[in-house]
Amino acid sequence: MTEIRILGSANYLPGPGRDTASFVINGVLQVDCGWYSAVRLQECGLDVLKLRTLFFTHLHQDHYTGLAGLLYARGMRGQREGAPPPLRIVSNRKR
Repeated sequence: MTEIRILGSANYLPGPGRDTASFVINGVLQVDCGWYSAVRLQECGLDVLKLRTLFFTHLHQDHYTGLAGLLYARGMRGQREGAPPPLRIVSNRKR
């Protein structure tokens, strides 16, 4: 069974408590990386260290703005709990 967790569904400028469009499939594949992805993962009970692939649907800022925070969260958690396998980052290169 496939599990899809919605991290955000707001437009390019999310309001308080919201995030731009992104979701996670089966806890290992994240599609797009909204402003607050690392925080939203935690709020949804998902583990940032279990992510294996990050896929960008296109390269507008609201789809990759949270990348730095996501990588930082993985790095800090990895230092405490053991480094996870590398995160594969994929894009279809559309603008």
